[in-house]
Amino acid sequence: RAAQLTAFQCHVVYSMPISLAYSHQEQSIKNLYGGHVPVVPMTKVLTRPPNSRPYKPGIEKFREIIRKRLDSANASETDLFKDEKVRDELILLSGGQPTELMTLVREAIITRGLPIDRDSLRRAQSEGRKEYARQLRHEHFPILVVVAKTGKVRRTAPITLGWWRFA
Repeated sequence: RAAQLTAFQCHVVYSMPISLAYSHQEQSIKNLYGGHVPVVPMTKVLTRPPNSRPYKPGIEKFREIIRKRLDSANASETDLFKDEKVRDELILLSGGQPTELMTLVREAIITRGLPIDRDSLRRAQSEGRKEYARQLRHEHFPILVVVAKTGKVRRTAPITLGWWRFA
């Protein structure tokens, strides 16, 4: 459906799994959608465990993203958030992913409308947790515990994906 998707005369952001962007389909995607496939990177909003702390430059960048989105909608932060603490907690919950931030905002708004308060933020957090939990297998949880405590992943065995082997 590339012809229909590229026919819009407006700014549109499409998302796709990162595995598709870097798959054997990459060249076809580039040809169909006009060249380079931009990847929106994660922004550091927390320092690494075990002593995680909010990372102010990354949080400020997300505040800027929010302000720009609100400016384009002729709205203010007080229209969207009950207070700055709710805004900043939402930023931290995003994990530094802009698309995740927008998903959390949407989920929080669905709860009670605007402005987003602590209760609607908790519901968005709960929905996000459920979504990620559905994607994980039982054997992933011990790995996540180690990463949360140390900030590092230890591989004890090589990983084989198809004919690729990673050590």
